Amino acid sequence: MVFLVIVTLSADSLYLSYLNFRRGYRHEQAGELRTAIMYYEKAKVYAPGSYEIDYYIASARYSLGDYALAKKVLSQVIKKEKNFENYRLLGDCEMKLDNISRAVQAYKRALEYRSDDLLIYRLASVLEAMGKLREALAYYQMVKDSDPELKVELRIASILGRLGYPSKVIEYLKSYQLTGDSEYYLNLAVSYDRLGMKDSALISYLRVLVLDSTNLQVLKRVFDIYIQMDSLERAEDYGQRALRLAPFDLGLNRSFGYLAYKEGDHDQALSHFIIAVGIDDQDLYSNYYLGRVFFEKKMFERAEYYLNKVLRVEPTFGEAIFYLGLINLEKGDYRLARHYFYHAIRNGFEKSEGYCLIGLGHAMEGDLEKAYQNLHYALKLDPDNLRILGSLANVCDDLRFYDEAMEHFTRIIEIDSSNAVALNYVGYTYAERGDSLDYALELIKRALEIEPNNGYFIDSLGWVYFQMGDYDRALKELLRAKGIIEDGVILEHLGDTYLKLKRYDEAREAYQRAYELDPEKKGLKEKLRSIRPCE
Repeated sequence: MVFLVIVTLSADSLYLSYLNFRRGYRHEQAGELRTAIMYYEKAKVYAPGSYEIDYYIASARYSLGDYALAKKVLSQVIKKEKNFENYRLLGDCEMKLDNISRAVQAYKRALEYRSDDLLIYRLASVLEAMGKLREALAYYQMVKDSDPELKVELRIASILGRLGYPSKVIEYLKSYQLTGDSEYYLNLAVSYDRLGMKDSALISYLRVLVLDSTNLQVLKRVFDIYIQMDSLERAEDYGQRALRLAPFDLGLNRSFGYLAYKEGDHDQALSHFIIAVGIDDQDLYSNYYLGRVFFEKKMFERAEYYLNKVLRVEPTFGEAIFYLGLINLEKGDYRLARHYFYHAIRNGFEKSEGYCLIGLGHAMEGDLEKAYQNLHYALKLDPDNLRILGSLANVCDDLRFYDEAMEHFTRIIEIDSSNAVALNYVGYTYAERGDSLDYALELIKRALEIEPNNGYFIDSLGWVYFQMGDYDRALKELLRAKGIIEDGVILEHLGDTYLKLKRYDEAREAYQRAYELDPEKKGLKEKLRSIRPCE
C-alpha cells in the first residue's frame, strides 16, 4: 500500500511517522510482528488520521491471531476508507472468528471494488461449505479459466453432482483431460454410480485407487459394488485392503458380514456382524442380519432377540417383522406367524410374498380352503411368481383340483423350463391319464436330467413305461425307485407291474408292503384280494 502524505502534518511529524512506519514494516517482513505493531502505533501517534497505518496494524494483529482486535481496528478503518484490501482482510477476520455469513458479506463488498480470482475462488469455497451450492457454482464459473492449479473444474463438477446432475458432471469432465488427478476420476465414478452405471463407476473408482491406493471410502465402495455384482473373490480382495486400514469400521464389518452370508459362511457372517453391533449396538442392518443368520441356524430364540432389537429402534422395519413370522411358522405357531405376516405387509413388505406365506401357514395348519384363497390372492398380485405358482399348485393337488394344479405346473414350465418338480408333475399326470405318453416321457426324462437320483421321478418314469405297455422296462425303473425310497405309491406301481408280468407272489408282497405303509390307500385291499392264493 502506498503511504500517502498528509499535507496538514508538519514536516517533522511526517518524517517521524514515516520513519516509525518503515521500521515497523521491516520488522513485519522479518516476522517480528509485535515489534512491528509497536512501531506502527508510534507512527500513528505522529499521523493520527492515517487510516493506512491502521490497516497495517490490523494486518499484523491478524497474523498474530488477534482476530477480534484486528477486526475492531478494521471496522474503524472502513468508516474512513472502503476498498478491496480492507474488506478482504475484514472477511478473513470474520472467517477466523467463525462469523461465516459476515465473512461472505465482506468478501462480496471487496469484489465490488476489484475483481480478484483468488478471492472469488475463496468466496465460492466458503459458499460451497455453507451449502449454498448454486451461488458457489456461479462464482466458480467466473474463474474456471484462471489458474490451472486451482482445478476449478473439479469443484464445478462436484457441485453439479451434489445438485443432482450426474450426467452434466460426466459431460463437463470429459471436456477436460485431468488423467493424473484422483479427484477427477472420483467425480466421474460417483456420477456413474448415481446413474446406476456400475461398470463405468467401477472403472473410474479403480483408477482412483491406482493414484491413491489407500483411499478408504473408494476401497469400501469398490468392495460393495463387487458384492452387488456377485464377484465375491474380488470383493474379498478389496474388502480386506479396506479392513487393514480400518479394522473396526462399522460399514466394512457389516459388508463383510453380508459377503459371508451370501457365500453361506454363517459363522464368518456372525463374527463380522457381532463386531459391527459392538461398534454400534443400534445398527439396524447388522442386528437384522444377525437375526437372519440365527434363523437359518435354527437358533430361534437368538434370532428373535436380534430382530426385536431392530424393531425397538425401527418399529416399521417390514423385513424384520417378516422374519419373526417365519420363525413362528417354523415353531408351528401359525396364528402368531400370520399376525407377523399381516403386520409386515402393513409396513411395506411385498404383499404377494406375504400372502403366499399366510397361505402356506394355513396349509401347514391343515386349512386348505383358506390356503387356497390366500395363495390365489397372492398369485393375482404377482402372476409369474414361481414360488406362489408352485405353492398354489400343490394346494390344488391336495384339494384334488387336479386340472387347476396341472394348469399352474404347466405355467411354471413355461416360465422356467428347468423346474424339475413341475416337469415331473405334468409328466406323471399325463401318464396317470394315459394321455400324451410320449410327451410325458420327454418331460420326466428332462426332470431326471436335473435330479437323476430322485426316487419319485424314477417312479414316474417307470409308470410311463407301464402305461406304454413296456412292463420289463417299467419293472427295472420301479425297482430302482424302490431302492432309493420306500414309498406306498412306488410299491403299488411295482405290484401292478409284477401282476402284468404274472409274477403273483412278488405282486402280493409289494401290495402288502404298500398297505403297511399306507393302510388308508383306497384299492390296495381289493388288489390284495384279487390275487388268488394259487396264483
